[in-house]
Amino acid sequence: MLHLTDPHALQTFARQQAQQGATLALVPTMGNLHAGHLALVKLAQQQAQRVVLSLFVNPTQFGPAEDFECYPRTLAADLALCQAAGVSAVFAPAAAEALYPLGLDSSQRFSVQPPAALANRLCGAQRAGHFDGVALVVLKLLLLCQPHTVVFGEKDAQQVAVVQALLREFALPTQLQVHPVVREADGLALSSRNQYLNGEERQAALALVHTLRSAQALVQTQPQALWPVEALFTTALQQVAPSPLVQWQYQAAVHATTFAPQQHVGLESRLLVAAMVGRTRLIDTLCVGAPLLGELALP
Repeated sequence: MLHLTDPHALQTFARQQAQQGATLALVPTMGNLHAGHLALVKLAQQQAQRVVLSLFVNPTQFGPAEDFECYPRTLAADLALCQAAGVSAVFAPAAAEALYPLGLDSSQRFSVQPPAALANRLCGAQRAGHFDGVALVVLKLLLLCQPHTVVFGEKDAQQVAVVQALLREFALPTQLQVHPVVREADGLALSSRNQYLNGEERQAALALVHTLRSAQALVQTQPQALWPVEALFTTALQQVAPSPLVQWQYQAAVHATTFAPQQHVGLESRLLVAAMVGRTRLIDTLCVGAPLLGELALP
């Protein structure tokens, strides 16, 4: 496995694979790898002959009051996991300047702005400029690597929608593959931020998945009805033990294919929630029409 720190080295590696006729898949991550990331790697290996995984805590997608400085960085452990998983190359810039040679000042560097109608709601309304940073770093990685396939996780559903729009807008010859949410045995969606939770918060965080599953069951039980979003989540929350540790930021529905916002929920809907659990922001999602067993849980 190659450990690449320079963007030009990544370009050279990608060019060599193309010259050899080998297909390439990219798995962008911010490191602190867990089983969810390794599931993305496995999916990438099914799509291409070589897999590049990036490890980069991208500063442009963090707001000034967010957890950029304390976001967990575990390079040595991440490299070991990638080696064991059969990753072909890891791209892990030692400093932000490697990907941002003009600096991080937004008035000095180039920028990419996704459509406001897509990026300025839900998580974008809570994290101003977040998806600008996501789109920018993903575009940089795609241009450097020029992969046949890029793999993301379903849990960050709005991020997936932004990447889909990015690929379409710039006619990039990369196929997007999305891996289902990977969960702990009790249903909590895997996230690097879960380690911020203490024991009481960890238990309280289950409210996200329990609310989603309750809402999904309500719609699946009455598929002919169109539930108003607010009424659906109000009813679902009545079935979930409330906790003062959970401060909801949003509960929403979008069309599962187009990501268009919905006022009523049907079998074609995707449900999305976000909440602060203690000081930790968590998100989760599921598609109403997908059976519960369609989600991937850890043994």
